[in-house]
Amino acid sequence: MLRPYREINEMRNCSKELGSLALGVALFGCSAPIGPIPGGTLSGELASWPENWAHVEDRENVLLQTNPEDPYSVTIWGLGLGSDFYIAASKRTNRWAQYLEADPSVVLNVDGKLYEATASRVSGAEEALPVSVAFRAKYDVQGHRDFENEGSFYRLTARATAN
Repeated sequence: MLRPYREINEMRNCSKELGSLALGVALFGCSAPIGPIPGGTLSGELASWPENWAHVEDRENVLLQTNPEDPYSVTIWGLGLGSDFYIAASKRTNRWAQYLEADPSVVLNVDGKLYEATASRVSGAEEALPVSVAFRAKYDVQGHRDFENEGSFYRLTARATAN
């Protein structure tokens, strides 16, 4: 009498293992980041750099690809001010920020559209202040002393293309 129950439990365990395997294959096969889990090469349609980023105002997250030699992508906050797009690193020691510092060539993915860009760290208060105010307003966050010491804003501009 116990045998059918054991077989049923074995079948359940087998189906759980197969489900876990399928999930692992699906995650490994994805190149885009999933939430806080980084990814690789981003896919989408290459688009021209917009003159204005107003269409991104209601997007909480965008995807950023760094490290062209071995692409590394992350989900990140970002916003546009005029024709420039800004991202923020809470710590410059984040892997993606280190890659960006080593090679400023990045790809920004907004709604499946890919924008090739060059990143540069915002260093002057004249530029940093309006960016900080815009991030605080969009994401309802307050300034944090650690960010001032360890974080950075980065400006993304259209990458020059070779003719």
